[in-house]
Amino acid sequence: MPCNVCNEMYHTMLLEGKIKQIPIAEKFENCPDCEARTRFKTFRLIYDQQVAPRANNKGNLRALVISGTAWEQSIISQNFSSFISSALYGNYGEGTVKSDMRNLKEFANEHFDYVHACNVLDYIPELNEVLSSVYRVLKPGGMFLFHIAEFRLTNTDARPIIKGTKREPYYPEGISLPNVLFGKHGVVECMRKNHYDAKMYEVNDIFSGEICTWFLGIK
Repeated sequence: MPCNVCNEMYHTMLLEGKIKQIPIAEKFENCPDCEARTRFKTFRLIYDQQVAPRANNKGNLRALVISGTAWEQSIISQNFSSFISSALYGNYGEGTVKSDMRNLKEFANEHFDYVHACNVLDYIPELNEVLSSVYRVLKPGGMFLFHIAEFRLTNTDARPIIKGTKREPYYPEGISLPNVLFGKHGVVECMRKNHYDAKMYEVNDIFSGEICTWFLGIK
């Protein structure tokens, strides 16, 4: 059985509410056809439900895609005529700009209509600095959509706490990143303190039965 990442019919039916559940025996974590993980299946939904409608018919829009896969970039490029791929470490396509989310000093004020970061803040305990820097580069009315892995979230208002470190082969020698634990409601409160219209969406992946939490901030 395919998923809404690799099958447009399933995606359309999900958006229209024509599929609400699938048999337990047919559930899967990663799609057997395209290997999409839960975060990608739920991104497809939340993006088309909350981001795309706000971007349609608004002319030449710019997006900043942070550590985004080629597939994420392909979805976002359907609504944003120009985008920049950015990452602190790793190569996410030709022309990737090295940038730290805590300052985004490479980018001008009010430059982007949309900033995207899936599974990136998971390794940045300085949440307030990230939210402040993204707010600076967003145009008025701009959107910041981000996801934090579910196992790094608690149903509390706790501030970010470091729980160990992570090391990947593509990190520079001697570099490791902190694994961070966040309180969901603490994230929303921090967004509001940084002047966002903040929303949290707990999106159900019917293919796996898992929930993915996405945060949307509008300037």
